Amino acid sequence: MAMTQQASESSNSEETAQESDDPRPAFIAMFTAVRRYLLGDGLASEAREQVATNPKGEMTRAFDAEAERIALAVAERELGAFHALSEEAGEITVGRQPRWTLVLDPCDGSNNFRRGIRSVGFAVAALPFGAALDPAQVTYAVCGDIFTGTLYSAARGQGATIDGRPCHTSATRELRHAMLGINIGRARSPLATALDEAGRAHVAQRLWDIIGGASTIRRTGATVLDLCYVAQGAYDGYVDLRERLTPENFLAPSLILTEAGGLFVGPDGQPIGPVAFTHPYSVLATANAALLAELLTILGQA
Repeated sequence: MAMTQQASESSNSEETAQESDDPRPAFIAMFTAVRRYLLGDGLASEAREQVATNPKGEMTRAFDAEAERIALAVAERELGAFHALSEEAGEITVGRQPRWTLVLDPCDGSNNFRRGIRSVGFAVAALPFGAALDPAQVTYAVCGDIFTGTLYSAARGQGATIDGRPCHTSATRELRHAMLGINIGRARSPLATALDEAGRAHVAQRLWDIIGGASTIRRTGATVLDLCYVAQGAYDGYVDLRERLTPENFLAPSLILTEAGGLFVGPDGQPIGPVAFTHPYSVLATANAALLAELLTILGQA
């Protein structure tokens, strides 16, 4: 299959497009195909070689590129026409008159995968074609755990599921009882560059206040899974203040999280709003408003 930056003129693809309003069966097929590859040929040593640089300026390894190619090929077969924003290929349009914009990350946690750490996620979000790239505009989402096969799914206004069963966020309301996922490490601008040394130290101290106040801390290295863990009630919240997350990391799981009863906001406690695909962001996710309020108080945003 040839993918181009321009609209494909393939009438055959359009004839096979699904008539259903719900694209999630296609997303599940994408996940299944990607998982089969990653747990098979994707484990070969040659699959770890660098083959390109993605639109964010980060290296693309062979398994990243092939997983994305497989996901997009399945999407073309199942949906016919679509517009897509994907981590490695960037922006593409397939077919004429696409109904959906897909935001895709077929292998979230690439460093985990290449090192043999079994925490790797898959994510695809669908927004109406032409809609702003905004968590509030995500209509359907599917996320999956590559190694376990666990599947998370949501449709706006219809709730969220884990392996077909309804999932809900936890009832934990206090930080001292909470298990949090916290992503720590090197920050990216503007957090790293817009603040002077004293300002960066102040932000770091507040993050350590959160870490010290929580019952338990986890870090998986796969944001897609971290946010889904909040949705299913395994985590009570998730904090990433590094300004490193891009939309393919969070758009799909944000819908699953909010449909499960959780809250997904920026570090100021406000909705993130429209985002740019290659721009980095910080996020907070919590099971409920009480826990979010406590985190915002520590961060000086209350």
